This record gives sequence, structure tokens and C-alpha cells, in this order.
Amino acid sequence: MKNPTKNKPTDFELAILTVVWDRKGATARDVFEALQPDYPDLLATTVHKIMTVMIEKGFLQIVPDRRPFVFTAAIRKNQVQKSMLRELLDRAFSGSTLDLVMQALSTKKTSATELAKIREMIEKAEREEENDKQ
Repeated sequence: MKNPTKNKPTDFELAILTVVWDRKGATARDVFEALQPDYPDLLATTVHKIMTVMIEKGFLQIVPDRRPFVFTAAIRKNQVQKSMLRELLDRAFSGSTLDLVMQALSTKKTSATELAKIREMIEKAEREEENDKQ
């Protein structure tokens, strides 16, 4: 099995992972039915084959002794998000967190709840920075 942190999921694999994460496990049929509205030409056999490949890549695993097979994520959502964000940060923003955050905030309307959470994260980061200095 390959190291999933070194192997990035494709867009379609990410769509599959999202269904599996949201449902905390899913059959290939569940995934097919969830994705079919966005991919009308999709075949159930294609989904099953890709999910099998995703096991080999280390993204999914099968729950033992369950029929039909239930697939669960072998990699955490936040692992994938961090890996993809790190790559985006390096490639598109030359490693500048400020540029990434400024672009994110100017691209899409941010709710008051989201802004409050962002402020909390900034305050936490400032406290950690102060603690590191001591």
C-alpha cells in the first residue's frame, strides 16, 4: 500500500472520499447514487473500480465481513485538506499565508460566524506566538 499523504487524490477520488467521509462509510452503490446527479454518464462499475484502486492507493479500506462491501476512509479529511492546502499555498501563493487568506476573504462572502471563528484562530495563534517567545 502506498503512503496516502504522498499520493494526492484526483478530483473524482476526492468526490468519492467526500461521500465516504460524510456517511462515515459507504458501499460503492451508495457512492454511485450520491455522485450520479453531478456525473450523469457515470457507471456503477466505474465507481467500484475506482474505489478498488483507492484501496491500493491507501485512501479507502473495506470493513471486514460486511456484504455488500462497506468502504471507509483510510485517510482523515483534515490530512487531505492540509496536504492540498500546503500544495496550493506553495504553488499559487509562493508560501505566503497572508496572500492566501486575503485572496480567500476577497473571493467569497464570509459569514459573521466564519469571521468570528477566524478571529478566534488569530487570537489563538497570537497567544501561541507569545508563549513561544517566553
